[in-house]
Amino acid sequence: MTSDQIKLVKSSWASLILIAESTGHLFYKRLFEIAPELRPMFKNDISLQEKKLVDMISYVVVNLDKLREIAADVKELGEKHRGYGATPKHYQIVGECLLWTLAQGMGEK
Repeated sequence: MTSDQIKLVKSSWASLILIAESTGHLFYKRLFEIAPELRPMFKNDISLQEKKLVDMISYVVVNLDKLREIAADVKELGEKHRGYGATPKHYQIVGECLLWTLAQGMGEK
């Protein structure tokens, strides 16, 4: 990523973090609407998962200019998700839901 792209991502996320609770909620609501078969993978309180999602995205966004330094953390998270049963197909769905959520939160921006 270029430094300009990193600035844009950080700026965009900063506006969404103000509504972090609804950002996480919107994401999972959309995920379970388009892929209801994924719901059983989430056995705990979904509000906790919503917070974890927003926290991890925030962590990555804050460190976009230090990706090599956080690569191990992101890889570990991916391995955890594989252990939960996540497949490459799921990541495509998650990506679509994340982009949809960002579009909802960003509106005209």
